Amino acid sequence: MCGWTQGRNNTLDWFREQPISNNLAGIVGPLTDHTYGNSTGYYVTTRLSIPVTTFSDIDISILVSPRLLDNVPGSMCAKWWYMMHGTDDTEFNVYLIPNENFTSTKPIWRRSGD
Repeated sequence: MCGWTQGRNNTLDWFREQPISNNLAGIVGPLTDHTYGNSTGYYVTTRLSIPVTTFSDIDISILVSPRLLDNVPGSMCAKWWYMMHGTDDTEFNVYLIPNENFTSTKPIWRRSGD
């Protein structure tokens, strides 16, 4: 997936999908991809296997980007498009990990709810 990889502590996997195949199969997802604005592009998604009932049952899906080099400090900007569908306790967090030994527990961006 263009250098992006599954995180090591996943309980859910990421899938590369096309809008047309998912909508025909009844899977919830975008009608088009953001890049082309039609159904010929792709997006990545996760799927819950069972309903989440307790805190210990929370599913985690981590997607790691390839290393991004910031040659001019402070000049880097990230954009992403997302669609959330689920219960009110659904969360989407983005973390910045400046090196392999860094462990961050605070997201730099966060959305929750449906």
